[in-house]
Amino acid sequence: RFLGYFFVYVLALFLRTSLAGWHTLFYIVGNLGLLWCVAWFTFGFQDPKGCFYLSTKEKTFIFSNIRYLSSEQPKGHRVPWRAILTCLPLYGMLATQATFHWLYEMTTETSLTLDFLYSHNGNEIKYVMDVQYIVPTGIPFVQFIAAFIVDTLVGKKVFPVEHIRKTCNSIGCWGGAMSLLWLCYNPGGVLEVCCYVMFQFISVFTCLGSSLAYYDFTRDYSGLIHGINDFISFIPLAFFIPLMSPVFPNNDSTFSEIS
Repeated sequence: RFLGYFFVYVLALFLRTSLAGWHTLFYIVGNLGLLWCVAWFTFGFQDPKGCFYLSTKEKTFIFSNIRYLSSEQPKGHRVPWRAILTCLPLYGMLATQATFHWLYEMTTETSLTLDFLYSHNGNEIKYVMDVQYIVPTGIPFVQFIAAFIVDTLVGKKVFPVEHIRKTCNSIGCWGGAMSLLWLCYNPGGVLEVCCYVMFQFISVFTCLGSSLAYYDFTRDYSGLIHGINDFISFIPLAFFIPLMSPVFPNNDSTFSEIS
């Protein structure tokens, strides 16, 4: 996600000065999605045995860790919906994902967009909007370092996996909450931007906490459960983001007219 921000932002900066214009970005991203589907149907395999780009070691690991592939069962298998829907820890992970998505989107859509749109001049708006979209481009590098440390701790079994996930989740959620609390009561200016940057980078640890707990919880249905949780947690945001995003004004409009 954050790595996508980086490439899209750099591409937008390039297209802004080109003859095609910045709006060409929508067509490029849409066509990339279609190309991804074509690549998926071309290079995707239903059975790891027929996959030509997997090594023997990788195939052995897959078959030894996925239960229904390692046994001689038919390809069609039933999903244990009742066990999934009655599992209390899954609802805890759903609540964590939903609150984090709400916290992140509310921060980016309200505090730095609407406040500066209606209360500050054009130069300040440009500066803050640049901060809002440039900062996430550095998150993949921080995420890579944090992920390397966490994977090393998990691989060497220094601490139990559940303790590592809970610690990362606590750092991401509570650290982000403290940054936003500081953001509410600071006098503004440089401190306001620092609080926002701190929130962005601390939230990386949430991606190493509850977002990965699905794979530790169950390997057979981790993708399914992750998709269901993301689908449910993003439903309210589908209505919230269009309401809170500013309307694109005409080039000749002044900020007083927009207000």
